[in-house]
Amino acid sequence: KRKLFVWLTISNFLYIIVLLILAGISIGMLSGNNGILKKSRDAKKETIRGKIIEKIELANLSAIAKSNGEDNYDALKEELKTEFGTEGRDWSISPKESNPWIVKVENVEYEIQGNENKKSVPGLYYADRDEVIMTWEELVTPSNKMLVDNDGVLSKSDFNISNVIDKKENLVGNNLVKLVVDKSITSIGNMSALPQLLEVELPNTITSVTVGAFYNCSSLRKATIQSGTIEGGAFASCNSLKEVIFGDGVTTLQSGLFYGTYGIEKLIIGDGVTEIPNEFLSGGGSQYIKELKFGKNIEKIGDRAFDAGLNNITEIVLPEKLKTIGYRAFADSTGIEKINFPEGLESIGIDAFDECYNLKSITLPSSLRELKSQAFYGCYGLEEVTILNGLTTISDQVFNGCSKLKSIRIPTSITNIGESNFNDSYALKDVYYAGTQAQWNNISIGNYNAYLQSAKLNENS
Repeated sequence: KRKLFVWLTISNFLYIIVLLILAGISIGMLSGNNGILKKSRDAKKETIRGKIIEKIELANLSAIAKSNGEDNYDALKEELKTEFGTEGRDWSISPKESNPWIVKVENVEYEIQGNENKKSVPGLYYADRDEVIMTWEELVTPSNKMLVDNDGVLSKSDFNISNVIDKKENLVGNNLVKLVVDKSITSIGNMSALPQLLEVELPNTITSVTVGAFYNCSSLRKATIQSGTIEGGAFASCNSLKEVIFGDGVTTLQSGLFYGTYGIEKLIIGDGVTEIPNEFLSGGGSQYIKELKFGKNIEKIGDRAFDAGLNNITEIVLPEKLKTIGYRAFADSTGIEKINFPEGLESIGIDAFDECYNLKSITLPSSLRELKSQAFYGCYGLEEVTILNGLTTISDQVFNGCSKLKSIRIPTSITNIGESNFNDSYALKDVYYAGTQAQWNNISIGNYNAYLQSAKLNENS
């Protein structure tokens, strides 16, 4: 049967060739360098190449989308892995530092020119266009007297913008500038009250941005800091500031960092930070944020970190390693409708989500050990609560003021429910309890929980 199949295949092929010849198509036209068969093979190769390029481009777009609009090398690698398989065997990419990134799949090479590896040359730029006023080399030339010294610490006593204005006759005094700091600088000193400064980029050699470094830089709109400790008040009273990016090399953020700064819309915190400090964006500074991204290694969000509220964000994605949420950390966040509480979270502080009245439903993880008083006080839009097995005590007034609460799931680990948790939960109809009626009867329930006790108890659910 196999021999017969091969013979038929050959016969059919020869028959097609004869028909083509009778139609006026020669063997040369079929098989030559410009022949139909070669062109067909080339077209097929081009189609395959086009499909590979399309997949690479889609992977890149997906990585950008998942990185909040930023080019991200690691995210791109993950997307390429999903699209093509094992790195090194099925595809490869040039090192992160290369420019551009080159992705190779089979015999196809494709260049990706991303923002992440397209850094500005250190120097001073016109803010409204990508045109250098003076490179860093020109700034540090002694005869130019732009930098009085080059000791690794940059401050406005060293950096004299008025000298630049004098040197460049086409730069008038009210022009706004972008400063890209050189890697020779390791610390930022007093750069306060520079009205011309619109944007600043700091390199990964920075170890500290000192107290009040950019205080009252009234025109500053964007700051990108790749590394170091950012000290208290570093960006205080910068009321034009819209975008702040802390790279993965930033390790410490101090309290009061943005004191008196109102208007930040985009805040990216890198993976080097492990703690959001107390009063990080308190006093009104958080209410304008539209985009917030936490680094994956954050373990603590401090007291009153965002207590002016996140009013323009509907969902918060908390970091996976988070253990502690402090006192009033997200209080008055009227925009939040959805929030994830990661497994591993151990403590939610007093008033942590006070008056987050658009929050609809929450699930508290089994790792939770402290749910402090008034944690969800006044969340009157809250309708469903699920507590996973692990927590033993619901403190006083945790759910006080949650008047639209319809159902709550309570695990057998709960032994104590504090006072005034469900006294005004008028809509509460169902309590889903994981244990039996006898176990429920052993729970200590404080005063002023009338609607909890009158709701239907659904046992073993």
